Amino acid sequence: MRRFAERVKIVRLAIYGCLLFVFLALGCAGKELAGSQDTEPITPEMLIVAKEKAEVKQPVKLTEDDNRRPVKLQKGQRLVVELEENPTTGYRWQFKEGGLPDVIAQVSSEFEPYSREPTRVGAGGKRTFVFEAVKYGNGMLKLVYCRPWQCELSAVKEFSISVNVEQPEEE
Repeated sequence: MRRFAERVKIVRLAIYGCLLFVFLALGCAGKELAGSQDTEPITPEMLIVAKEKAEVKQPVKLTEDDNRRPVKLQKGQRLVVELEENPTTGYRWQFKEGGLPDVIAQVSSEFEPYSREPTRVGAGGKRTFVFEAVKYGNGMLKLVYCRPWQCELSAVKEFSISVNVEQPEEE
């Protein structure tokens, strides 16, 4: 009987120890979570920025078929232009003089070959330009497909679009 009573004491102590550990762990976690919350008051400017970010639409994607098309963007919205290119022959898409309007900024320009052998002469691919609308207004994006040393004399193709970065409507 005495052994049974000792076992009960040991089990009770183990249970109390586990409960104490759980309560201490929860207490510490609660303090960490409470301390990590932002206590900075929300200003109207913060709400405007958050609203603009939330309302930015999906990127507008264009190809050569969209040549001469007008495009409407919101500030912060991206414009993706995909054009066929064959740099192994010397031809590349380049900005025509004054062809990058100040209402958009170039984010990136990447070439992706169609072939798994990108150095093969004659292997074409696609050039992807990514732009972001940075200020309100209008402008013309103008690209020419040419060899860098012949652009002024003979461009093989031209791609131009009218870009309008619109201000959001007031509610």
